[in-house]
Amino acid sequence: MSILKSSRAPLLHRLSEDESDSVLRRPELENDLEIGTTVYTRMPSVKPSVSFGTPKSDSDSLRVSSVDNGLGTPKSDLSSSRYSLSQFSNSRLSNGSRVSVREAAKSIISQRKITINDEEVRVPHPNDIRESIRMLHAHSRRDLPQECDMETQVTIKRKNYTLKMTRDTFEWFTGSKIVGAIDTDDIVGAIAVDSKKTLIRVHYFRKGKGRGAKALKRRPTTLDIEASNQNIAMAWIKAIQELVRWQARVPPTTQQRKIRVVVNPHSGARRAPHIWENEVKPYFDLAGFDYHIDYTTYSGHAVDMGKDYSPEEGYEAIVFVSGDGTICEYMNGLLSRPEDEWKEVVATTPISLISAGTQNAFGAGVGIPTTAAAVYCIIKRKLRPLDVVTVVAQHEPQIVHYSCCGLGWGAAADIAEESEKYRWMGTKRYGFLKIKRALFPRRHTGRIKYVPLRPQPQLQKYDDIKNIGADDQYDVEEDNIYDGLEVVRSHSIFRPAGAVRSPASTRRYGEDAWETENGNYIVVGALNSAPDGVYCHPSDGCLDLMIARKGNLFQTMHIVWLYLWGRELESKNMSYIKIKAAIIEQDQPDGCLNIDGEVLRGPGPFRMEVVPSLFKVLSEK
Repeated sequence: MSILKSSRAPLLHRLSEDESDSVLRRPELENDLEIGTTVYTRMPSVKPSVSFGTPKSDSDSLRVSSVDNGLGTPKSDLSSSRYSLSQFSNSRLSNGSRVSVREAAKSIISQRKITINDEEVRVPHPNDIRESIRMLHAHSRRDLPQECDMETQVTIKRKNYTLKMTRDTFEWFTGSKIVGAIDTDDIVGAIAVDSKKTLIRVHYFRKGKGRGAKALKRRPTTLDIEASNQNIAMAWIKAIQELVRWQARVPPTTQQRKIRVVVNPHSGARRAPHIWENEVKPYFDLAGFDYHIDYTTYSGHAVDMGKDYSPEEGYEAIVFVSGDGTICEYMNGLLSRPEDEWKEVVATTPISLISAGTQNAFGAGVGIPTTAAAVYCIIKRKLRPLDVVTVVAQHEPQIVHYSCCGLGWGAAADIAEESEKYRWMGTKRYGFLKIKRALFPRRHTGRIKYVPLRPQPQLQKYDDIKNIGADDQYDVEEDNIYDGLEVVRSHSIFRPAGAVRSPASTRRYGEDAWETENGNYIVVGALNSAPDGVYCHPSDGCLDLMIARKGNLFQTMHIVWLYLWGRELESKNMSYIKIKAAIIEQDQPDGCLNIDGEVLRGPGPFRMEVVPSLFKVLSEK
């Protein structure tokens, strides 16, 4: 049975002090954000809705308030940026100087408040800088659809209510008492589910219980609403679908959203086709996607896809229903192309992963830990930047490899190398191999060279620093495929190509930049977004170097015990360092490197470096 036609009873939320983030009270009149509007040339503009603070014309002025709500100032220098995007040239500061949406985005960071025509436009998540900039870009692309401001009488669970939708909330009430509400940012679509087409089913993804990583584990939910007649029901469905499109910064429902889907039927437990048909495709149909599906049919097929893909095909994103290795193969194929070609692809086409592999290191690291979380971010187009790791083995310097999650040497590489022998065990093989290598470890001696950040930053988890440097979200929102390739090509697409072609080059890092140590090691990891790195950040421009040194029997058993409890950093034989580049020189020529679950064989040395914000990924992290 299709998950979009499920007959399960809808949940009716009631407001209380401990409500989840999906259920909202009426907005307070503080921490607001005022946003200007210009017409997005690729999307036909509709009549603006004045109730949402939308300007009456493109010539309305944009005024930045000096209010600071105490969130602090990020590390970037806002005053030094220059802006010249012509599509935003009609937005002006009150003093007459010309500005772009980029400057408005920067002011969200510095002043925390933007006003337009002395009115305030509410931002549903004022403490989330990336989400605020997404909302700013939604307003800048095109006017908020007028039909998104609605109110009518409906029936929910055989009770009569007044249903009202605004830009931010979808709520039902009796008299002046709110009975329930949904954050419209959680809604992914609506359909009619009865023959008379008067019963509306609203589909939304509630945030997971808790904060941080727990909140990212969204749960699909439905709400059934009975309208008095078919015309009213169809009007509500259209309004909801249009609002979802507007929030995603994509064309209205009169135009198609194109998605490229790559399914690897051999990943993990071979469940990828089932996951696609039953857990992903119904929601893509709900969102009105025009999707093209490719099935990988041979080893390295994803590499060839990366070599052949062209943004001329007009796909909004590439979605992989596979394991981590498939997305890594695609990236390796893409970045093997001429620089002007891969730069155009990474600028216009974000990637996402619906995990069907034995592990989900990519999803857990970048912020899409479940299928539901990934589907939600694809439909709502939650873009964010992603660093990439480049690595080369010195005995094959002409072949550069690429990683999203990170690299492992020592026990991590041994497990990756042996895992194919035990594929019949499924996901249990990794636990088995960890125990095997703990009891019967191989010898890993050598030299580790790395370029540390100076001074070393205080180690903080992502959720504690997510707004630091989040003004790069503006750059991520640029070069939309819907802008057209001519517009994209007219921009200067900056990507640091040096590290892409020659990682850890001595030309970029002199002798004084390196630190060196020799020793006997259990495992060495250079992590980018892997969940093993508790302080990893998807786009901080750093690698997290984790070194577990081998000591005597007692020290080794102690570090293994701490690892089982997630406390390995308490060991004196562990180091956790933020770095830019590293070189691993191993004494055992038959050793190898683990690259997102794939094996790069020695002898090496292995040279690796981070490339900041090279890719765009669909994630709300």
